[in-house]
Amino acid sequence: ARLPETGPRPALIVDSPLAAQALGKAFARNGWPGRDQGAPMPWLGTLEDALLRFKRTAEDLAEVAPMRPRESRVVQLAQQLLDVRGIAESLGGSSKAALELAGHWVDIFEGWEWLGEAAFDVLQAWAAREDMATLEVLHRANRISSDPPEWVRQIHAHHPEWVRQMRSRQTAGFEGAVWFCSGKTPSPMELAKAKAIWGVNDSSIRIWVFEPELLQNAEQSLGQSPSNDTRSLMPPRHLIQSRSLEETALACTQQLMAWRSSGLTAIGLVALDRRALRRVRALLERAGESLSDSHGWALDTTVVATAVMGLNDLLMGRATTQSVLEWMHCPFVKEALENHCDFGPAERERADRAIRAFGRVVSIDLHTLIDQHLLPHQWVSKDPTQPSKKTFGSSRRSLREWLVQLLDAIESLGLEEALALDTAGQSILAMLQEFAAKAQADASPISAALWQSMLARELSRARYAETSSESAIRVMSMASILWCPPQAVMILGADHQQLPERPATQFFEPAHLAEMGLQNPPERLEAEAFAQFASVWFQPVPMTLISQSETPENSAEFSNWVRLLSMHSNSPVLQSEASTHLTNQSLNLALEPQAHGDPAPRWHQSLPPKLSVSAAQALFNCEYQFFARSLLALGGPDDLLDDSPPTDLGSLIHLVLSEVTASSRTESEWVEWLNRAIDARLGAPFFNNHSPESLRADLPEASRQKLKTEARALVPHLARWLSQRPAMLGLKTEEPVRRQILTTPPCELMGRIDRWEIHSQDLGDAKGSGQVHRLIDFKTSDPSALKARVKPGDRDVQLALYAWLIGPNQVAEDAAYVSLRHDGVHELSLAAVTGQPLPDLVSATLDRLETQLQSIADGRPIARTGLLNDPKVCEFCNYRGVCRRDDEPAPQTPESISQQDSQPLPRSAS
Repeated sequence: ARLPETGPRPALIVDSPLAAQALGKAFARNGWPGRDQGAPMPWLGTLEDALLRFKRTAEDLAEVAPMRPRESRVVQLAQQLLDVRGIAESLGGSSKAALELAGHWVDIFEGWEWLGEAAFDVLQAWAAREDMATLEVLHRANRISSDPPEWVRQIHAHHPEWVRQMRSRQTAGFEGAVWFCSGKTPSPMELAKAKAIWGVNDSSIRIWVFEPELLQNAEQSLGQSPSNDTRSLMPPRHLIQSRSLEETALACTQQLMAWRSSGLTAIGLVALDRRALRRVRALLERAGESLSDSHGWALDTTVVATAVMGLNDLLMGRATTQSVLEWMHCPFVKEALENHCDFGPAERERADRAIRAFGRVVSIDLHTLIDQHLLPHQWVSKDPTQPSKKTFGSSRRSLREWLVQLLDAIESLGLEEALALDTAGQSILAMLQEFAAKAQADASPISAALWQSMLARELSRARYAETSSESAIRVMSMASILWCPPQAVMILGADHQQLPERPATQFFEPAHLAEMGLQNPPERLEAEAFAQFASVWFQPVPMTLISQSETPENSAEFSNWVRLLSMHSNSPVLQSEASTHLTNQSLNLALEPQAHGDPAPRWHQSLPPKLSVSAAQALFNCEYQFFARSLLALGGPDDLLDDSPPTDLGSLIHLVLSEVTASSRTESEWVEWLNRAIDARLGAPFFNNHSPESLRADLPEASRQKLKTEARALVPHLARWLSQRPAMLGLKTEEPVRRQILTTPPCELMGRIDRWEIHSQDLGDAKGSGQVHRLIDFKTSDPSALKARVKPGDRDVQLALYAWLIGPNQVAEDAAYVSLRHDGVHELSLAAVTGQPLPDLVSATLDRLETQLQSIADGRPIARTGLLNDPKVCEFCNYRGVCRRDDEPAPQTPESISQQDSQPLPRSAS
């Protein structure tokens, strides 16, 4: 298949830029007629490259109308679909769904147009033409003369001299022939596109399709065929079944490092599972081995996307409290706010605290945040014509105007400088600039929702490739393995879901598209894809394929392609379970801390000067939980709740009861009073009263009504309980208490008691009367769960510490949890449930607390004890992803050993 010595010199169309590079090198090594006389190389590229060069050359040579970009056509059609009530309803009003549908239809429209330029009547040839009336109407309404097919035809028809000059400039010796050189047969639409761009007919087109048995690499395909004994010489294929992501990554890394130890310097990694690739990259770096990846990541998976999308949401008036939290803590945004807006850590911490105190996901206006000094005002648009906050998010603008607004805000905020220092940030800025250039002539107004979906889609489609030097292990595609075979191949994700790669859902079935001439028949596509994989499989190099099961309980299933080839292969196939035991010594040493868990941490600094009762409870739950929360001061999760948090009901009742006085009322009077107090608290954001620094925003009406219903359901039971309380000498509610713990150095324990009742007590004729102190903590938990928490020897220490905190001059007679439930009010006395006097419980609890705190202060290793105490400790722990308790065996105690003998400890997902 050498270039002809005589006749037309072809332009070569390939299926990827990498294929063009490999084929170009192959031709250069083999030579071609006329090179000694200075004949240039033939043009090599994809059909997209050809159209782009045609466009650029035509625009350079003469003044011509710009060609409409595909993105503009898609977004305009999507807006048209959303403006048709019936279609919008069928799409559920989703802008994303409208964009996806418009994208499929634009592909069909452009396919028809290319076929039309090649004199092929696609609709006449399709059996279901009568069902196409609506789509034909949309096609006619959406089509304009600057769409690519007609634009190219106009250039050919009206500017033949430009076309002649363009060919001489862009094809380097093109003389009127086109060769398709790829691993698949071109579809009728691709052939029609080539005819229209190059201005050739059928007789000038040749098709070269690589046969699996003949293609070993690009150079051999141009010269001699491989030996028929290639398969018999093929090294064995290793199929590894994995039950978890960690097993997959460890098995992959072990094999890669074994190949490196054997001296291989060109290893190909096909990453069909990108999640596993992230973990493999981290393990390789720990072992001192680099990984190059020219494919990169989608921009929407990077941190920079959070900075841009969050800013866009704020500008459109579509932000929520959750998205503002995520945006504000993005490192690029933090840098921009500090450097350009004088909005430093103190201001950011205040804003964070205010939003978290609000506690729920609601829509929040940018101007509301600025008015409450929770965001700086300097970066708001300087344009005096900016719409008011009431209409800002709902007004329609052209795609170009939306982009300009975002780019202006990025510049005004100082975010551009922060992004420019990061390689992913540079990619996202370049993507936005290129997007803006494409939309320069686009004046059709679109809604804010459609613009937001369009931006999200562009971020997901654009790629960010990390700049790295060429390494011995590099991520490759299946096609690139055929063009540039490595010394060994690793395939991550060889399961039935990822191999073959499933095509995206389309409006028409592949068979219908093939009938319209827009792509090859599905059976041919399947056969060509299998042929490509078979070409990879029969490469004479070592190969390992890893398949991961969907759940740890099920075994991994390999792709049917893998099963078929392994059955008909002459080489033996090793099937084994992935093992976390690492045989490679250097890898084993490098990964030992990761594979077996980090050593238990030690605290070499002073204890915090102040600790809350809830922090002390965390210490008894799990030492590591206390370590992360109180010593490392790690914050909880960023997630807010879409609905009113469960704690809202408790907060509301706490605040209502804090207004209860010691005066006596009848049960009916308490009902009336409680209902009035609940309505008054719900009339304003009640949670703001408890936390003055909370964001001042309205509680969503649905949440307000739900809380009102739940609170009023408690009123009859609460009224009965209040009316039956004994006479009191005094009452304190929401009472703050504190007392010093005798550790070295000492620290102060603090708490807040919900209800502190002071009753009179007859001490006898000789002693007269005294006072009795009863402490109450209100809960909305199930009483049986509360009873289980305070059973003898368990971890719950809240009430015992409250009883200690009111001393030493005042001694609590009793402490109780009061469960507020719809079926009644249940009081659980600590002394009654445990069967021990309260002073004994207090003394024992304080001894344990001081001992554990002093032990940590003295530098003893901090253990992950939550799992042994109670599985629910880990299940609801905010730091379960930090401690990595699943990476090491749980601490062994006599109790845990006996439990393990009977049944395995339950392990919740972390």
